[in-house]
Amino acid sequence: MHFDVLTSIEAKTHVLSCLHRDIDSVMNQLNLYNKTSAARLNKIKREPFFALQMNMHAVKARLCTKLSKRKFELANLERAYCSKQMGASVFTIAYTLDHRISGTFLGTKSQALFGT
Repeated sequence: MHFDVLTSIEAKTHVLSCLHRDIDSVMNQLNLYNKTSAARLNKIKREPFFALQMNMHAVKARLCTKLSKRKFELANLERAYCSKQMGASVFTIAYTLDHRISGTFLGTKSQALFGT
């Protein structure tokens, strides 16, 4: 039991050291250990123009996703509506042709279908 706990602790410390190493490498790549770079980054973050640009970018991305979802939703609805209309029109054409030939075209659909 103690062996399992020790191996689990060793594994977690190894994972933690790997994460620290990854964080340090990213910080070095971004040059954030340098005080002037960190100060410049903080200055850019507080700049109102940059904040507005980022907000505008987020709104534009959200609007594009909503529009594309709406477009495909409307396309599916239109496809369903057209197939429904096509089914109704095929039924109407078949009904009309059948009853013009038989001479009972002036009756209602229920009379023609159910023979009443």
